[in-house]
Order: sequence, then C-alpha cells, then structure tokens
Amino acid sequence: MPQCHKFLPSIFPQVIALGLSLPVVAENNLRLEEVVVTAQKRSESTQDIPIAISAYNNHTLELKGANDFAKLATTLPALNFSVYPSSSDALIMYMRGQGVNDVGQITREGAVGVYIDGVYMVRPQSVTMDLADIERVEVLRGPQGTLYGRNTTGGAVNIITEKPAGELGFKQSLSIGNRDYWRSLSVVELPEMAGIATKFSYVSSDKDGYVDNIGGSPDYGENRQQGFRFSARADLTDQFSIDYAFENTELESSPIYYQNDLLASPTYSTFPHTKTPRAADMELGDTETTGHTLTLDWSISEKLTLKSISHYSELESVYSQDYMDAAFVYSYYTSMDDIKSRQFSQEIQLVGNALDQRLEYVAGLYYFSDSASHAQTLGLLDLQDNFDPGNNIPSPLNLRYHRYVTTDNESSAVYGQGAYTPPVLDDRLTFILGVRYTEDTRAGVRDLSAEVLEYGSTFPVDVDVEKSVSYESFDPALSIQHQWTDDITGYAKISTAYKSGGLAESSADFTIAYDPEEITSYELGIKSYWLDRRLRLNAAVFLSDYQNMQLDLSPDPTQIQVVNTYNAGSAEIRGFELDVLMQLTQNLQIGVDYAFLDWTIEEVLNPANGSDITNQFSLPYTPRHAYNIALNYTIDTPANSQTDFYIAYSWQDETYMSASTTADKTVKGFWTRDDYGVVNARLSIGFNEVYNGSLRLALWANNLIDTEYEAHRFTAGIGSAVAWNEPRTYGLDIIFEY
Repeated sequence: MPQCHKFLPSIFPQVIALGLSLPVVAENNLRLEEVVVTAQKRSESTQDIPIAISAYNNHTLELKGANDFAKLATTLPALNFSVYPSSSDALIMYMRGQGVNDVGQITREGAVGVYIDGVYMVRPQSVTMDLADIERVEVLRGPQGTLYGRNTTGGAVNIITEKPAGELGFKQSLSIGNRDYWRSLSVVELPEMAGIATKFSYVSSDKDGYVDNIGGSPDYGENRQQGFRFSARADLTDQFSIDYAFENTELESSPIYYQNDLLASPTYSTFPHTKTPRAADMELGDTETTGHTLTLDWSISEKLTLKSISHYSELESVYSQDYMDAAFVYSYYTSMDDIKSRQFSQEIQLVGNALDQRLEYVAGLYYFSDSASHAQTLGLLDLQDNFDPGNNIPSPLNLRYHRYVTTDNESSAVYGQGAYTPPVLDDRLTFILGVRYTEDTRAGVRDLSAEVLEYGSTFPVDVDVEKSVSYESFDPALSIQHQWTDDITGYAKISTAYKSGGLAESSADFTIAYDPEEITSYELGIKSYWLDRRLRLNAAVFLSDYQNMQLDLSPDPTQIQVVNTYNAGSAEIRGFELDVLMQLTQNLQIGVDYAFLDWTIEEVLNPANGSDITNQFSLPYTPRHAYNIALNYTIDTPANSQTDFYIAYSWQDETYMSASTTADKTVKGFWTRDDYGVVNARLSIGFNEVYNGSLRLALWANNLIDTEYEAHRFTAGIGSAVAWNEPRTYGLDIIFEY
C-alpha cells in the first residue's frame, strides 16, 4: 500500500470509465444531493461557484467520526497539519503549501483562516475544541483574499453551527472507548416563545494519555474538555432577525511526547515509547475561551439584504512541555507559556442583485482588533557553557530564559464582489470581479532576560523594546465561469492575497520587522455531474506564485529559542486536486479525494550578506501526493432500522516539517516525516420510532491498523527529536434524538 500513490493518478481514468459504464438508473434516490454553502456570503450550490471547496454536513461529520478539527483534517488531502510541539491546544495548519510553523507566537498569524459563523478566530488554540452541534464545515482551498481577508493565502475553513429551529427537540450522545475515553453531548431545543427560539448545548469529554509519565500525572497525550453554548434567534418581523450566541469552553491537555532516536540503547528504544525515561517536569495545560456573537439580518427587499456580524471573545491558554532528552544540545529542556488574548470584530455585509438578477453582488466593511500577551519561560541545562557573563562560571549551567511580549493589532478593510451574467450564450457565461483593500497596524513590546539559577543572577537582554508597523494591500480577483451544460461548469480564476507582516517574538532583534507575504494564484477548474447525477467529479489545477516569503532562520542551531523571521525569498507551487463521489448502487457510495503538489523555492537570499542559500530551504507540510478513499455502505434492515458501514483510507507522501532544513542531506532527514497511511472505520445501526425519536449505536475505530508515523519532528544542533502519533483508538457511540 505505501506505493499506491505512484500509480493512483493513472487509476482515476479507469475508475471514472467504470462509473461511466454503469447502467443509468432513473430512480431519483440514486441522485447525489446538492450541497448548499455560504462560501460567497449567500446560499449557493458548491457546483455553481468558482471555488475549489469541500463541504461536510453533520451526518458526514458523524460518519467520519470527526468530532474535533484534527480528526476532520486527517481526511482532507489538501489540508496538512501537526500538533504544536509544546501544546496540544494548537494546530499547525497548511493548505496548498501555505501556513505558519510557529503558531505559538502571538505577533503572527497563520495562512489558513478559521471562521466560526463568519467570525475569524485569530488564535490557533480556538480551533482545537470539540466540533459539537455543527450544521456543516466548508473548506475553501486556495487564496480567499477578497471575501475572507484575514491572512487566508492558503485557504479558509468555515464552520457553521446549528441554529435554533423553534421546536422542542433533544439530542443526547454518549461515547466510551479505550484509554478510559468518554464523551457526552447534550442538546436541548425549546419551542419558540414570544417570537424567540433558543437552544442549549453542553459537551464534556475525557481521554487518558498514551505515554506514561513515570513521575506521576500528567501523562503525555491527556485531553479533557467541556463546553457550553447558548444560542437564540428572534424573528422580529418577516424581514428582520437577530441571532445571538454565547459559548464558554475549557480544554485541559498535555503535550505530545518527544524522543531522540540517536540515543538508542538497550534501555532507550527507537520504537514509540510507552513511558518516559524519567519523571516529566510539566503541568496539565488549560485553555479557556469565552465568546459572544451577535448577527443582525435585514431583508430590505427581495433584492437586497443587510447583515451585521459583531463578535467579542477572550482566551487564556497556559501550557508546559518537558522535551525530555529530545533536544540533544541540552540535557534538560522545558517550556512554560501563558497566553492571554482579546479579540473584537465587526463586519457589515450588503448582499443583493440587480439588472433582473443578471448582477449579483456582495459589498462589505470589516474591522478587527486583537490585544494579547505572551509570557514564556524556557528552562535549559546547558551542556556547552554557551552562556558566560564573564565570571568563569563552569559548565553545565541551569538557565532560564524569560520572555514577555504584548501586542496590539488592528485591521480594517473594504471589499466588494460582483458576478455578472450577460445576455449571451444562453446566459451560461458569468464574469466575477472582486476587490479588497486592507490596512493593518501591528505593535509590540518585548522584555527578554536570562537567569542563571546556580548563582541567582538575572541578566537583561531586552527591556521594553517597542516596535510598530503598518501595511496596506489591494487584492483583486477575477473569475470567468461557463456552464457548458446543466451538469458541467468550468471556470478560470486569477486571485491575489496577502499574509500580513509583523514582528517575531523569538527574534534576536525585536526591532527587525518582516513585510507581508504576497501570493498570486492562477486556477482552472471543472464542476460536473455524470450518469444522471450519480457521479460528481470536480477538479482544479493551479499555479501559485508567492513573493517576499516569510522564512524563519536560526542564527545558531544550539540556541533553539532564537528564531529570526525575514522576507527572504520567492517560491512557486503547482498543484492538481480531484474530488470524486460515486453513488454506485442504492446502497454503496464511494468517494475519492486526491491532491498533488509540486513546489520550487526559486530564490532565498541571506539577509545578512545577500548570498544565495536557496538549497537550505524546503516547503514544509507540502506532500507531493495525498489522497483519501472512503466507502459508505447503507442497508435498510427490519424493525425500522438502518445500518451504515463506513471505512476510509488516508495517505500522505513524505514531507518536511520545517522550511529551514539546511543543505545537509542528513539534517534534512531529521526534518522529514515519512509517508504513511491511516484507516478509520465505523459501523452504525440506526433505529427509528424509539420513544418517538431515533436511536443510533455505532462501533468505531480511528487508526484501525495501528499505523505508526511521526506526528512531528524537529532538530536541535545534532540529533532529531520525533513525536509519534496517537495509537489506535476505538469505542462505542450511543446517540438518541427526539
């Protein structure tokens, strides 16, 4: 199976030919359902918009077992991710080769924007919570610089929650599994009263770790969550409605465990460890978020709607990590982080149509502000006596580096997009033009000091170093879409986007800012149905060119706490994506998602001396081949029951896990994650008319064949630190809905 990707592209024509050779059956229940999304701020079918998009409703999310963002991401070939090294509360996310490796820095943001009910979530710690009570998830691939302007050079993930229906309803889900896993989700909907519909949901879960800490609690890989959400909807008139949502979530977790395979010995195995070699010095991390979202929707007329989205939230995340023996230049390396953040955003949208609906348009104003602080302590037992204040202090030294950073960021934008269908070619040709103008301001203050514990001495490095920067960007996008038949649409698209510049927390010089990273993308795509809509085939080929790459450079590999960020290069990414969904029979459905990425780093110049260091760099989290093959078999069984069997295989080629990998092939290998494949499966039996409701029982397994692969890698000086994936998990879901 590890060689499947070498011949997989050649299989697709035969698979499609097989589908085309199937007899056409007229039953409408064999037709694939239309998928309606709001990717362009209005309700539209995914087949009618010039965007490479994947959308999943709550039923599909349940089949995938995707009750959190990480589980969903494993089934999306175009989205590559890893758990952040020092905290399982944050995810490193890349799409089409775009992303940010060090997501723990509050002075920078990622390239994949995550939006919940239209609200941009600035902190990656906000997206690791349980996906509870979700209507659907939309994954928009490629630059979304017009309608989703906050640093979405790689793509956007749109999470839409279930809104109150105004009718009495109840859902209770209970899950149990290995490693003492349990999860409970309760959703209560109340009947509409005085024109107001309300809904309450509460989720709680707990799971033990998978690498035991011989020093006691916590173990590595522990996770427990709880979250409460209240939502209300008021239809004040037939034209005006108000939606309000309040949520509070708390996540307690421990980080992933690192081991150094160069330390292999009879007592230190190169296989994934199940316990630590010594007592770990860390505490259970705690991330808490509280948020309010208010949405006003006014249908001014049949042709014009005005919408306002207001959001305020607070986040506090405290986490620690003991890297054990993974950092080879140190015998002891720990970290402790405390992040506090407040964000506010306001968006006004005007959605309408004119000229007898030949023109559809969206216009908007956007404002975003974020204030945050980050206190970090790194504990190092220095084996090389790199720190000597001039007192002939002998090695080793027990050091502490203390860093405290505050940042205030503001962004404002005006945007518009219009889609015009001229009265030619039977109204099958549409031109779409979008523009966005953005202004960003970022400011930060940093204090940095080093402490030698043996002598009780603290040495200031930076004291109240301030820096502020501002940027502006004009980003147009042009698409031409042609509907060849009622079931086949093609499009060509040119779009631009930018990822804001800023400051690097861990830089040796905090006053050195980096400029925005700019991307121009060229894309051709097709959206199509075949066989009386029993086969859906969507494909996109693209070329992305980006300039002023924001690259992280380590001036000294032994000082792993110092990382500078520069605009040092340019790159080109070529890709192909294919989404196929086939309803082979009334009971059998097969889906194939495939992504191909081919990248070239064209030039990287050393900021210090201008020398060419291109061969020292790679694009991380950009596998050449990645795919997901899923089979869902449904049968109706006696006694008003239905059985679903779902199984999926996901594959990723080898990939680098850092941009700065050096030209040394051995060191590059330290940064390489090998290719791997994972099988997930679920067997569900549903019973109707159970106490006037429905009951589902589901047996499931994630990583069914217990594949071992590297969840993350890094190198420090000599040696390679590797964190292995979570082993197989399995369990039972019991779901009752009324």
